[in-house]
Amino acid sequence: PLNLYVEPEQLGEYQALVAEAGPGIHVEAEHWAHWIAGAKSTTLDLVPGLGSAGAQVRDWKKWRWPLRLALLVVVVNLVGLNVQYMRLKREAQAITLGMTQTFKAAYPKETVISSDPAAQMRLNISRDKARMGQVTPTEFIYLAAAFGEAARALPKPLELASLSYRESAMTIKIKPESADPAALDVVRAALALRKVDLIDSGGGVWVVSSKGGRK
Repeated sequence: PLNLYVEPEQLGEYQALVAEAGPGIHVEAEHWAHWIAGAKSTTLDLVPGLGSAGAQVRDWKKWRWPLRLALLVVVVNLVGLNVQYMRLKREAQAITLGMTQTFKAAYPKETVISSDPAAQMRLNISRDKARMGQVTPTEFIYLAAAFGEAARALPKPLELASLSYRESAMTIKIKPESADPAALDVVRAALALRKVDLIDSGGGVWVVSSKGGRK
């Protein structure tokens, strides 16, 4: 039978209900002695709790091989990056060596004093052209002519405050009333067709130089 313990003042009410429900349920008034008897018949088992904790620790073993594989992938990628870097470094050194040898073959009496032999060779070629009377893209005459032709494409002529040439670059100061962002874009696009750069330094100051020719 099922023992049901209720408050003493509710004992009669529950007994009436149980009588209608039929046999199988025994109703008694709740008493502290019932709690003591129940505690004596109950056992406390801590082993399942320890077992579950141990199972959680053992679960980490499942991740051992995946973690090792992930670490191996990282190591392989690092080795691959180092190999790629060394290969590119050797190629760069070979290209630099080839340009140095070409420079020495073209100018056997000169010493390579620059870390960029190609730039030094371009400078020497420009000097040779200047000696022969040819105008090079880095000279003032070439830059001024290119700027003048590019400025002709503007609907309104530019008003210049000053113009100077230094270190293969021409610096132009535009008067404030003539400064126009749209004009800058038009002139820059026209100069780009002539392989000439135009840099806006701010304050209406434009710097014109040959592509790769400014020192």
